[in-house]
Amino acid sequence: MDTFAALALATEPPSDDLLDRQPQARDDPIINEQMWRNIVIWAIWQIAIIFLVLFGSDAIFGLKFDN
Repeated sequence: MDTFAALALATEPPSDDLLDRQPQARDDPIINEQMWRNIVIWAIWQIAIIFLVLFGSDAIFGLKFDN
């Protein structure tokens, strides 16, 4: 339930200027372009690591999985 709040706190650096910023419009997107880019890049990175561990575990760790 805290995903969007955590993303908001994690992706924007703290600044006193935030207190002077005007409120956002009702039709503004919750996730802006920079956040989408970060989400997509991290998703690709995590998928690559998962595939590396799943399919390269024999070569890297010496583990074999039976199907």
